[in-house]
This record gives sequence, C-alpha cells and structure tokens, in this order.
Amino acid sequence: MNRHIEKAIRIYGSQSALAAAIGFSQVAVSNWLRNKKRIRAEAAVAIQRATNGKVSCRELRPDIFGPTEDEIPYLPDTPGIELASPMASSPSASDRSDRP
Repeated sequence: MNRHIEKAIRIYGSQSALAAAIGFSQVAVSNWLRNKKRIRAEAAVAIQRATNGKVSCRELRPDIFGPTEDEIPYLPDTPGIELASPMASSPSASDRSDRP
C-alpha cells in the first residue's frame, strides 16, 4: 500500500472523492494505492494541490521532484570544506571561449 495515497484518500474520505478532486479515475487512484502503477507527475502535483500540501509531490515521486527534507542525509559542518554547487563545476562562457 502506498501510505501517501492512503493519506490523501483519508483526507477526502474515499478513492472516488480523491479521484474527482484531482481529475483522475477511481481506478487510477486504486492502482496507485496498491502500487500497481506509478503516479504520473501531473497527478502528484494535483494531489499536492488538492490536499493543500498535506501530501506532497516530493513524497509521491521523489525521483522526479527530489527527496523530502527528512530523506536528505545529514552533512555535519566541517570547517574548511564547502559543498560545491552544481553550477560551480560547469565551465563558464569565458572558460570555454579560450579553448582551442
């Protein structure tokens, strides 16, 4: 059972009510609940909106929207070590222009 879909169903009272609120079929909600089908990205966003964020798209599809904060590993502060940002590793336009 998908506990996040289960929570959304509890908020709405039934699979049918959740389905109507997000514009998907009750069969789709049932399939997500039983992990028979993956939740589409647009359905995850619709569920987040319909539940006012009580069920987030990050919880439903962390592979698309990123992990939730409690899933990010703790990195202790280490003096003298800075984490590189993704942009820091890519060459800037000026770096590329002087290449042969």
